[in-house]
Amino acid sequence: MIKKFDSELVALIARTFDMFGKHVSGIAADAETDEATVERFVAGELRHEQLEQVFRGLIAQHLSEDMVRRITSAQSANGQGAYVGLTLETGTDQLFMLANQAVVHNSDVYVGFQVQLDLTGIFMHGKLPTLKISYVSLFRSHAWQKSHESLILDLCQVLDNELEPLQIETVQKEAIHPRKSYKMTSSAADVTCFASYKWPVSTPSMLTDSSDRMDAGTTQKYWIDVQLRWGDYDSHDIERYTRTKFLSYTTDSMSIYPSPTGVVVGVDLAYNIYSAYGNWIPGMKPLMQQAMAKIMKASPALYVIRERIRKALQLFSSEPTESYLNSTNYAELFSHQTCWFVDDTNVYRVTVQKTFEGNLNTRPINGAMTV
Repeated sequence: MIKKFDSELVALIARTFDMFGKHVSGIAADAETDEATVERFVAGELRHEQLEQVFRGLIAQHLSEDMVRRITSAQSANGQGAYVGLTLETGTDQLFMLANQAVVHNSDVYVGFQVQLDLTGIFMHGKLPTLKISYVSLFRSHAWQKSHESLILDLCQVLDNELEPLQIETVQKEAIHPRKSYKMTSSAADVTCFASYKWPVSTPSMLTDSSDRMDAGTTQKYWIDVQLRWGDYDSHDIERYTRTKFLSYTTDSMSIYPSPTGVVVGVDLAYNIYSAYGNWIPGMKPLMQQAMAKIMKASPALYVIRERIRKALQLFSSEPTESYLNSTNYAELFSHQTCWFVDDTNVYRVTVQKTFEGNLNTRPINGAMTV
């Protein structure tokens, strides 16, 4: 299919996908030409056979078969323009980019080019302006930071309700830096629990591990650190990510924790999955399992992000799901399975006024039938 693409279409695809994250100098070197020629080719100002071959290879490498078929059908669309839906100015391709973001945008496709998106923990591995616009829209109004804050408050509330069973004296929500939720180089505790007595502590283990031995000493302070991330197709193992963060942050000199014993809770906002890794005190692991399962479903901040994703992908219907009443289906309203209660006491209502002569004057007013 790609062989059928003419030079103008190849240039348009290269322009649309911003040369698939490759730098102009790299393309020029592959095609044995200069950077100005590459820029003119991508802009559609000239034809160049070697550049065509380079970009055809990139298209075959990066675009799915379904996307290539869509481009082919767009090529032959009647009355829609030459290459309808390819300029990324239409909603269709923005939907495609966002729906396939985990595959299109990942570290194995774009190597060596990484920029963190403002106010989020999302790392862009290539120059994909359309996808960046979608991300910015999803996390507008500090949604990343608010999600982090919401998870912390939910965990604090859960712990406050379990003070006696866990032998907790106080639960303290730590004052954290506003950028803590998307600072990926160091960390700090979000919640600190102080013991009524001393807790026995387990060796570090995953949230899903069932056999913990409380043989790692005792402690009177226990911390929880909540970490958010945005995974992609090649990197969304949240258990591995959480374990790596715990081992990294507890051994570096930049992170600040009130004690050596605590747990890192990791949440992947892209895949809506979670895990935790660290030391455990008696009763904390089953409580954390139940709490996180409920929080992931009921958290208002996470719900806002999921709703934004649904709307961006148009995964909702503005029309009612019920069919309209017509001559073929109205009989269903009066079937044997349906029981109607009808109250007609207010159908005919009147007001009664006494005239000056002593007569009674009645005037009907609006009534209603209640079903």
